[in-house]
Amino acid sequence: MAANVTDYTHAYATYQPGSFHLTHGLQLPFLFQNSGVAALVAEELYPEYLKSEYERMQVYLARCSATTAYDIISKTPVRTPSDLRGLKVRSTGGLTANILREIGATPVVLPTSETYTAFQRGIIDAVALGAPDMAAYRLQEIGNYFLPLRLTHTVIQYCLNPRTFDGLPADLRLSLYNLFRLVGQLANINFYGGEALGTAIETIEAGGVEILEPTPDERQEWVEAARPIEQRFIAENEKLGLPAGAFIAEAKERSARYEGWSDQQLWDHVSAGPVQGVIDF
Repeated sequence: MAANVTDYTHAYATYQPGSFHLTHGLQLPFLFQNSGVAALVAEELYPEYLKSEYERMQVYLARCSATTAYDIISKTPVRTPSDLRGLKVRSTGGLTANILREIGATPVVLPTSETYTAFQRGIIDAVALGAPDMAAYRLQEIGNYFLPLRLTHTVIQYCLNPRTFDGLPADLRLSLYNLFRLVGQLANINFYGGEALGTAIETIEAGGVEILEPTPDERQEWVEAARPIEQRFIAENEKLGLPAGAFIAEAKERSARYEGWSDQQLWDHVSAGPVQGVIDF
């Protein structure tokens, strides 16, 4: 994009992890209730905390979406962190792999397209992934147990070529900017959450997979097992002079503000008051 080859493209922080710092905090465990909240809070935090990490790479952030929270599908029952210890678990890289490692699992970083075969052949024992993707890749044909853990979200970013955006007429820039604010909610409603998420879980269950809904005490075990990841993230980034503690505290505060909101409430909120300052114009 800096070479003026493209105008709009995905620019996930996980693709170039060394180029980002606070942005990775959006993947911390148990931070957001769903993908719509994750996308909204990521954009609300962006102007103050994350903007410099992207714009120093000569791009504008167009918008954020967020995956469904990662759950666990496994061949043997997994209810608590002790059940996951020693298992080989398919993971994305970066912070998600670190979370699994902290709990005691062995993360195996694989593309989603290779997960079915690896699961089938016993290369991995379990998969950490969002339910819609589990159903789309037919993992219910192999796994026996599904734990709706909501471990972490991956916030996914798309960027714009500044020269192209700045060259648009002012009215089109405003319209495009406001449209981008809604896309994260569209992704939540149409695939990562809403009815699509419910349908995915029904598909998994219809495949003969047993749903292991965690009790409040079991869920708290997971929260406590993963807590050192957050503490290390804050300490490591504050050593770099970055306001990591304030960033995470505000992320939690904003997430709590939207606790219990429906998809429609999130949509109406973003429609009525698009987040300002993602791009200055």
